Amino acid sequence: MFAGLTGDFFTSTHILIPQIENSIRYLMWRRGIITSGLNYSGVQNEHNLNSTLYRPEIASIFDENTLFDLKCLLVEHAGSNLRNRMAHGLISDSEFLSPLMSYMWWFTLRLCCLPILIHQQQLKQSETNTDTI
Repeated sequence: MFAGLTGDFFTSTHILIPQIENSIRYLMWRRGIITSGLNYSGVQNEHNLNSTLYRPEIASIFDENTLFDLKCLLVEHAGSNLRNRMAHGLISDSEFLSPLMSYMWWFTLRLCCLPILIHQQQLKQSETNTDTI
């Protein structure tokens, strides 16, 4: 996050995209959702974002708008497809200076702050419910 805060979106993108992918798998695992599968040889592999974001269970973790942003930003060919383009070295140096990369950083910051905001809303709601009783 610090790299993006200082404008180094080359570094922040390379660090944050794999961390987002792993964090999504962790959130799924915490809810008891299996995040891996066996291939034809019997080897167990973690599912990547290309399949994870399209599993029906993901809707229990992210709201529709956040899920749309994740898909369009990271894996959709009609979108930015940053996860796949970064993983395969298909992003040019100049693209790391584009508004898309700063949006990627901001979106990650939003994902990090989301649990805090949800908790604050729950506290405010419980205070309102307590006040009305």
